[in-house]
Amino acid sequence: DNAILPNRDGSEKYMPMIHDFRNGKKVKYYVGGLSNPEITTPERQVYSGAADMLIALTTEGAVGILPGHLSLFSRLVPGELKINRGGSDEFFAVTGGFLDVHHDRITVLADTVLRSEEIDQAASLLAKERAEKIKKESRTREEFAQAETAIKRAMMEIKVAQRKRKHQELPHTSA
Repeated sequence: DNAILPNRDGSEKYMPMIHDFRNGKKVKYYVGGLSNPEITTPERQVYSGAADMLIALTTEGAVGILPGHLSLFSRLVPGELKINRGGSDEFFAVTGGFLDVHHDRITVLADTVLRSEEIDQAASLLAKERAEKIKKESRTREEFAQAETAIKRAMMEIKVAQRKRKHQELPHTSA
């Protein structure tokens, strides 16, 4: 089965459907891209383009956004954000912010975002080592907390950079 669905501007779009059977009931999923998700920081627009799925870490846990997702507004926690487009994944390191989903329109307003290819792993590792040293030598709770935050950020950046590298090394198979 397929469907012709109305766009907001009054035009129509063709959406192929997948059927799934859960608990003995037939469930329909529309297959099609999200409406150009945007990832923005106060300094720049990091991403704007087509996507099939977006996965982000929120205060409620990991959230996967597919076409037809219910409206959602949630606070992002520091971590990895992933966009799947045409079978390939793009990874981002996000330090926090907000996720707004409304009618397949996704907006990520983030404090800081780095694409995986923008991350300098050597610099992140050095920042982690410096922060660990500061943490050991800290004399106040504030210094300790700042060092702990710096360590977590560096570890997240290293993880996101490595995920992209591992993903690129995996053989792509077509079914």
